[in-house]
Amino acid sequence: MMDVSSIQRALPFNPATITPGAGVAGAAAPATSTAGDAVGGFGQALVEAIGKLDQVQKESDSQSLQLAAGMPVELHDVMIAQDRAALSLDLAVQVRNRLLDSYHEVMRMQI
Repeated sequence: MMDVSSIQRALPFNPATITPGAGVAGAAAPATSTAGDAVGGFGQALVEAIGKLDQVQKESDSQSLQLAAGMPVELHDVMIAQDRAALSLDLAVQVRNRLLDSYHEVMRMQI
């Protein structure tokens, strides 16, 4: 599941430092600006989020298989893991949709 700190790391500016009406010119440097973050800031956050999504999906699959095999697992733990995996996937799809909408909007802009 993607948390707020990974979203904030992905932003090219620190939202807390922007003054109203300042626009892009008032954007500050990233809060964690090191040479490694400058190169892979958003991309790295995206890779981490996809990795966490994959981990949650694998955990859900593992618990479901254990339940189906008759191993001693709690039913509520399996259901929670499945719901967490479903919600994580829904969030990832919604983020992807928003990113694609933003990309299309930028591509429609006239220069």
